[in-house]
Amino acid sequence: MAMFPAVLVSNIDIIKKCLEHIPPDRFISKKEIERRIAKYSSRALSNALSILVYLGLVEAKGRGRNRKYRRKDSEESLISAYIRAEDVRETLRCVMLGITKRRDIADRVYGKYRGAISTKQMRISAIISLGRGLGIVLKAKKYGLTNYGKRILLEYYLE
Repeated sequence: MAMFPAVLVSNIDIIKKCLEHIPPDRFISKKEIERRIAKYSSRALSNALSILVYLGLVEAKGRGRNRKYRRKDSEESLISAYIRAEDVRETLRCVMLGITKRRDIADRVYGKYRGAISTKQMRISAIISLGRGLGIVLKAKKYGLTNYGKRILLEYYLE
């Protein structure tokens, strides 16, 4: 299983702007995306792009400086791509069950995979942070789902 990127995006707007400014018909470089969205730092943009690639909304080719991005043609929304990710669903399920410690959630979601527990916890923080930005996770210190988040997750499991 691919794992959610261990990066934080402080503002959901950067992810939405990336989706708006990356064309579906051709690949463009990160520099070009930076020129189109000059408001955000290079690191924030890289973090947003790695999340979009993980969620399958953006396609990447190349490595390092030569990496180029193209939006996929699918009509899938950011929220449905987020919920579709296996580790996101498992994290939200843990939150729904009342597990509030990041370490416990990380053990349940990524326990069988190799890697440092701190990295696994960072992945959980990234999932929760994006969920908060999307209105799925409560903005409180203690993890919890909003009513909207509960409804979305329930709809996904009922499909």
